[in-house]
Amino acid sequence: MKHWMPSNAISNENTENWTILQVIDTFLRMQNIEDFSEIQNISEKEGMSLFYLSRPACGVCTALKPKVSGMLEEFPEVPSYYVNLDNIPEAAGQLSIFTIPAILVYAGGKEVVREARYISVENLADKIRRPYGFLFDEKTP
Repeated sequence: MKHWMPSNAISNENTENWTILQVIDTFLRMQNIEDFSEIQNISEKEGMSLFYLSRPACGVCTALKPKVSGMLEEFPEVPSYYVNLDNIPEAAGQLSIFTIPAILVYAGGKEVVREARYISVENLADKIRRPYGFLFDEKTP
């Protein structure tokens, strides 16, 4: 089983051994969304995009986020965005998010992947590969 960690993680591949700077760097890779209209604009205009929806108080969400960021290194053309549902509560209703963490992937303006609660990073990567290959054919991993 492949471990999905950012390339700047120390050699142990265990997030417990990360320095605070490595954690901060990982969290900064996802751009923060400030308004629900940004989600709509990005999902319609970007070729492919990933939205990570959670709340800061969610321990599982906090633990999963760096793994998702690490997995996204395999898909360099996919920008990622963090949606703090405490700041944008309407996003949960508009996007039908009933549990967190939730990950939505859009390609060509359409939702192509939806994962929530129990998320396997390996399965998520498998689900992203197909639409990624269609959009970025020569860059497919």
